Order: sequence, then structure tokens, then C-alpha cells
Amino acid sequence: MKRRTRKTNKGKTSRGKGGYDIAKRELIEARRLIDIISRGKYQWQATFDAISDPVLIIDERFRIVRANKSLASVAGKDIRLIIGKPCYREFAGNKKICLGCPAKKVLDSSAIDVDYGELAIHGRQYAAKAFSFWDEVDKASSVVVHYRDITEERRLQEELIQQEKMASIGMLASGIAHEINNPIGGIIAISQLIKRRVDESHELYKDIEEIESAARRCKQIVGDLLNFARPASNGVEELINLNSVIEGLLPLVKAVMKSGGIEIRTDFDKMLPLVRGNRGKLGQVFLNLITNAFHAMDRGGVLSIRTYRRGDKVFAEVCDTGCGIPKEDLGKVFNPFFTTRPPGEGTGLGLFVSYGIIKSHGGDIAVESCPGKGSIFTVSLPAA
Repeated sequence: MKRRTRKTNKGKTSRGKGGYDIAKRELIEARRLIDIISRGKYQWQATFDAISDPVLIIDERFRIVRANKSLASVAGKDIRLIIGKPCYREFAGNKKICLGCPAKKVLDSSAIDVDYGELAIHGRQYAAKAFSFWDEVDKASSVVVHYRDITEERRLQEELIQQEKMASIGMLASGIAHEINNPIGGIIAISQLIKRRVDESHELYKDIEEIESAARRCKQIVGDLLNFARPASNGVEELINLNSVIEGLLPLVKAVMKSGGIEIRTDFDKMLPLVRGNRGKLGQVFLNLITNAFHAMDRGGVLSIRTYRRGDKVFAEVCDTGCGIPKEDLGKVFNPFFTTRPPGEGTGLGLFVSYGIIKSHGGDIAVESCPGKGSIFTVSLPAA
């Protein structure tokens, strides 16, 4: 016996129409849910990318699961190309896990608490913090790492430390100058008295002159050290002859240069225009350039210093015949914490601070170098 079904006016069964309505409602709901998920995913990614600091999520093998745009920008790579690859290689540019990596500490201890670490990445200093979480989707531990650029903070701290050191040196130099200048003054005075009693033709006369000359050199060196170490008074600017600034530094480095087999050559423009600036800060720049040249010539060489004028600018060149700077490092020499010297022998802040000083004086500092032949640092300042 056949089962009867009631037909609608259009000839369709009521059961078929009901099933169609249910499927339609389910499809609409599915689309609504997909839209909600899509919007949520977009909002999550947009929020993640809006974070100005570099942030990444890694798995237990330090592979990048997610990274925001800031991190990709610092790394200089497309986000899609670094996903699934080791963070220490793709972001930090290292062949192995970064020293002091906070993510490693979190993973090793299975801790959830935030851990802190400081890392040097691409010539910048970052404070990194990491915390772990359980990924319910992948059923595995993941670590979120947040990096904050603290380069400027560290630079200011180093400058403060340096200023405190210079203030201490100034006080020490002042005391030393007083204690040394008294006996030196006595030596000069006694030498002059003896010269009056000895005929110029006597063989001792020349020896006494040498004693007096040496004592005067000592007095000049003490005076130069005192002038350089004395803190600048509230950053007061004055009209300065760069020749005198550099000439005042040479007695301080003459002995160490000689011991290193380095010859000093100077070519000062006697008609060099004055510049407006802070004598102490400009002295710091040139002392740093001269010191760097010394370290670049570990087997001896020639240090050449030249001043000249071109147009409305004053130039000073510090040239060495040392090891030179690799081409790939030329663009980094003025970055903070960048140094080619062994660990513990340089902070990597000297050229960075020098660059800032020259820029604050309205000038510029440039470098040319040829590996194996030497380097030339050129400082330019507007003539007063």
C-alpha cells in the first residue's frame, strides 16, 4: 500500500520545503559564523600588527609561529618568509640561540612567569620579555616574546656615566695639576737660576736648558689634561679654532702613539675660519677619532690630521693607515653599540656619541675606508 503525501499548490511536498528551509537557515548561520571568525581573525591580526614593538610567537623548537609587521621590519624580511623558521636566525641573524634569550629561560624552566633579557639585534639594543602559554589548537607550549628598543635609554645612561667619569677626572686632574705644577715650577725656577750662574759656553748650560724645556712640556701636558677634563659650563658655546682644539689633544696622545710605532703628521690651515661650538665636546669628538685610529694601527703606521676650508664650511680629516673597515660595516660605524674591537675593549658608543655632537653643532661626519689600507673620517662644521 503506497504512502500518501499531501502536495502543495506547486506540486512540492511539505516535507521537502521544510528540509530546504532548514538547510537555508543552517547555511545562513554558517556564513554568519564564518564572517564573525573572519572579522575576529582580521581584528586580531590588525591589533597584532598595530603594536609598534616587535612581537613574535614561537614554538618549543624556537620556530616562528606568528610575527607582527614591526618585527618583520626590523628583520628586513617578509613575514611569510620567516614563518616556521628559527627566530634566532631570521630575526636576530644568529646561527644559534641568542645569549640570554628569555624565551629559552621560560621553556627550560616550564615557567609561565615573564622573564627578562637584553639582546643586541641589528646594531640596536632590545629589552626582551617572554611568557609561555598552552596552545589548545596545536596542543603544545608556545612562547610570546616582546622586544622593546632601549638603545636611546642605554645611550643616555652611558652618556651620564661618561659625564660622571669626566667630572671625576676633572676633579682629580685639578688636584694633580696643583700638586705637580708646584714642583715643576720649582724645577723651572731653579733651572733659570743655575743658567744665570753658568756661562753659555759651558757644557752644562745645554743640559740645564733641556731640563727646563722638559719641565715646561710637563707643565703644558698637565694644563692640556686639565683643560680637556674640565666639564663644559652648561654647554656654553664660543668661537673656536679647530686647529687649537686638535693641537691641544696631541700632547695627550703623543707618547702612546710613539710607543705603538705611529707617526703623527699634521697639516693645519693657518687661515682656518673659526667655528661656533662647545670646546669640550668638540675635543671629545677628535680625541675619539684619534683613539680609534690608534687602535686600527696595531702594527704601527701614520696618523694624518688635516684642516681646511671649502666655501662656508670648515673641515678636519683624521686619516690612518690601519686595517680599514669592511664595506658591509661602513653603514654601521655610527650605530650605537657597534664595534669591531674584541669584547670588553670598547662600548661601541664613541662614534655614535661623536656623530650626535657634530650634528648638534650643525655639521656632519663621514667616513671613507679601504680594507687593509686605512680610513679617513671627515668632520665638517659651518664657519662662524
